[in-house]
Amino acid sequence: MRHLLSCASFWLLATAGVAHPPTPVESEWLVTKFGSILVNGDPKGRAGTTQYQLEFELRKPVTETLFVTVDFESPADKESPLFAEFEVAPGATQIEAKSEKMPAIRNRHKYKVKVWIYADVKRKQLLGTHEQLVLFDAPAELLERFGVSLL
Repeated sequence: MRHLLSCASFWLLATAGVAHPPTPVESEWLVTKFGSILVNGDPKGRAGTTQYQLEFELRKPVTETLFVTVDFESPADKESPLFAEFEVAPGATQIEAKSEKMPAIRNRHKYKVKVWIYADVKRKQLLGTHEQLVLFDAPAELLERFGVSLL
């Protein structure tokens, strides 16, 4: 419970410090509904992490399974993105994408997320792409308190 309250209080304080988050993007296939980098804080300040979380609304009906790859800009190395792959079932109207947890991050920085939508499991028949910037801007003292390393 203490951990949950710590994360909730951090989220409230962190979002209060966000001045100008990027505008949600619309593409042929998707509309960004929500995009952020969450802090998974350690209330003892030892090993906090961060993690991308985005939600998208599909703009086209899904009549067959779609195969999605999401590239998340890595705070540690812009040239080596983190990624997630998943399938979208027929009838879906929304998708959610999360990255793996990251032990360190650069504060007050906009990170790029790119979504690739394919018609086939081998990811050869590209249907569309979608790019969204995600701002991470949080008070440094809170990140330190929750054990998140800054780059």
